Amino acid sequence: MSEQLSTHLLEAIAYLKKFVKHSTALDGFRHIDPTLIPASERSTYTEKMMIVTKAIRDGEITKEDFGKYIGF
Repeated sequence: MSEQLSTHLLEAIAYLKKFVKHSTALDGFRHIDPTLIPASERSTYTEKMMIVTKAIRDGEITKEDFGKYIGF
């Protein structure tokens, strides 16, 4: 990952990577599957998604780069 990304963004990406699911029914489609997130971690998940969303909105990272970093 790029050295230019903030620590918070790098941590968010690392956290969200744990919940990427490979869907064999959709020709190898990968996505973040909220059903994999334990109820006790829902607030953490929301916080990390907000960090990524803000970074995309502010131009710190593109959607495409986020997809590459997370393994889509």
